[in-house]
This record gives sequence, C-alpha cells and structure tokens, in this order.
Amino acid sequence: MIERSMNIDNAKKFCTYLLTYQFNKPIGDAITSLVNNIALCSNRGTSLLQMHISPSSFDALTKYLSSINKGEMQMVERSVQGNWQLFLDELTDDFDIPF
Repeated sequence: MIERSMNIDNAKKFCTYLLTYQFNKPIGDAITSLVNNIALCSNRGTSLLQMHISPSSFDALTKYLSSINKGEMQMVERSVQGNWQLFLDELTDDFDIPF
C-alpha cells in the first residue's frame, strides 16, 4: 500500500482532467485508482491518501504524471484554479511501502 499526505482539495481539482486524459494509456487503471482514492479521502475528510497498488505501478503512474506537457498543465491549472506542482510533489514525496 502506498500512503501520502496530500492537500485533497487541491488534488480533487485535477480529477476530472485526469479521468479524461487517461484513456488509451497503459496506466489507466492506476489513474482511476488515484482518482477514486482522492474522492474517498474527500468524503472521509482525511488528507491521508492510501492506494492499494504495487510500487512498480505507482512508479509508472508518477513518471507518467510528471511527463505531462507543462504548457498544457498550466492551462489546466488556470482552469481548475489548482496547483499541479504541489499535487506532483505531494504524490512523489516520502515513498512508503509498509512491510
């Protein structure tokens, strides 16, 4: 399980974009899991994101999200009034795999 402390209000702002962007991508299941877990955190009122995916899937997800065109993400940031870099930083910080 991957756990991250995140600003869920900021993360929620990018969910619709991520769901529309993930089609025909090999990590579509990981994106769907991420979005569903963000929604679950929001509903529970917690900032601790927990994802039940493998470390290799999580690594592929974060690499993919980091590779999205910066110009495109600036337009998305303006549209949703969110901070994409904060989202990425929180997602990639403190890689934690409990044993």
